[in-house]
Amino acid sequence: MGRTRYPARRTFLALVVIAALLAGCASQVTGSAVPVAHPSTPATAGCDPATLPGCLMPAPSGSTQWSQPYAPNGTITVPQFLDRVYYGQSASERQQVTAQLTTQGLQALAHRSWHASNSDDADVVLLRFSADTGAASRTVQMVHAYASDQDYQQVSAPSLTTQGVSVFAYRKLDSRGEVATIGFGAFGPVAMEFFVWSLATVDTGAVTGWMKQEATLLGGRR
Repeated sequence: MGRTRYPARRTFLALVVIAALLAGCASQVTGSAVPVAHPSTPATAGCDPATLPGCLMPAPSGSTQWSQPYAPNGTITVPQFLDRVYYGQSASERQQVTAQLTTQGLQALAHRSWHASNSDDADVVLLRFSADTGAASRTVQMVHAYASDQDYQQVSAPSLTTQGVSVFAYRKLDSRGEVATIGFGAFGPVAMEFFVWSLATVDTGAVTGWMKQEATLLGGRR
């Protein structure tokens, strides 16, 4: 199965706020506690960030590749990332995102997508920055943006929270009758952005299991 787009993002203005300011914000958004990324999480222990595709978890057994992948699994370019994740934004808005990623020290991107045997779809994107602060800044930025977007709700996932991963689910079903779930975490110089789509409701088992596997590979607490 191939995917034509990510869930709509209506939080662009929040995404282009200077990341350094967001990183210093309190972890309270609209009265709800928001787990913030752990900048002190050790650098990747199970993989080498210098060879970023090697930090991607393997696709689950029995899964298949999307029929229309937006890029080959492995290294991707900034334009490919923008086309995929910021598909609804104007050229000038994408330029702002590119400038912000550059300021944060983005050095490389990699992704892996799959269609699982249980019909869930997933795409994990890794962003490597020049320093731990860049990955933490990007992750805190995304967490605050999604926490302040009323179209998303935070998912309770204690085993992921302890690893510094914050998870959000879209409140509406897409045209396929699926719900999108997104997880964010920072591990040393690498930021993880993990997207899962499941029929009708959040597939807690898959979301937790896959994100925990990737977080552990990146050096998160077990």
